[in-house]
Amino acid sequence: MRFAIVLVGLAAVGTFLVGDARALDIQVAPQMLVVSSGGSNLTIHTDSEFIPNLGDAVTLEIAPEGRAPQAVFIESLFADDCGNLVARCNRLDAADAVGEFEGKQTTATVILTILGDSGEDVISVKK
Repeated sequence: MRFAIVLVGLAAVGTFLVGDARALDIQVAPQMLVVSSGGSNLTIHTDSEFIPNLGDAVTLEIAPEGRAPQAVFIESLFADDCGNLVARCNRLDAADAVGEFEGKQTTATVILTILGDSGEDVISVKK
C-alpha cells in the first residue's frame, strides 16, 4: 500500500515539474506542397489564441521524411476569424527546407512552436 502511495506521489511531482506545456493542435494548408506549383504560401492554423508581438516566441520547422527539422522563416502572424493564431511562410522557403528527395512524392512534418508549446502536422510533398 505504501509503495502505491509513493508511486502516486512521484507521478504528481513529475507532472508538476514538467509544467503546463501542451500540445498545440495545428492544421497546415495546403496538405500537399507541390514544389513546382505557383502557389505562394504555406499556412498553419492553430488552436492557440493570437497574442500581438509574439515575434521570436513563434518558430516554424519542417522535418522532411527521415531527416532533421529545418527552420523556416515565418512571413506573417495574424488572427483568424476565431481569434486564433495563424502563421504563414513562403512556399519556396518550405520547399527549400524539404530539399531534394527520391521519387515523385514524400512527406514532411511541419512543427510550429509557440511559447514552448508545439504542434505537428504531416503533409505530402510532390515534385
